[in-house]
Amino acid sequence: MLLQAFLCRDQCRSGAKGSRRVVQPLGRYCNECWKAERATQDRVITLFRDELEYRYLGDWTDRVGNSNVEEPIQSECLCNAGYDDLQISRAIYLLRIEADNRHP
Repeated sequence: MLLQAFLCRDQCRSGAKGSRRVVQPLGRYCNECWKAERATQDRVITLFRDELEYRYLGDWTDRVGNSNVEEPIQSECLCNAGYDDLQISRAIYLLRIEADNRHP
């Protein structure tokens, strides 16, 4: 969302009133930026779903407990692929560190 907000902030500058430029506050989208962002998200979803054969689980933006890493789903996939519990635990740990951008 921060990247989206930065993009929107840069794209939503309107003409100056006097010598001041009007910039939309960070985190609030103008209609044109939101449409462009939504179109990009739809293209990415289509790529992953149709070309790479990923299962699309829907828009979980407002879902309670939403996370960058869905551990139960990831664990099940790795288990079905033949990985043992230690390997699964380590993979999810490393994935969570990267997804949350935290490094020990």
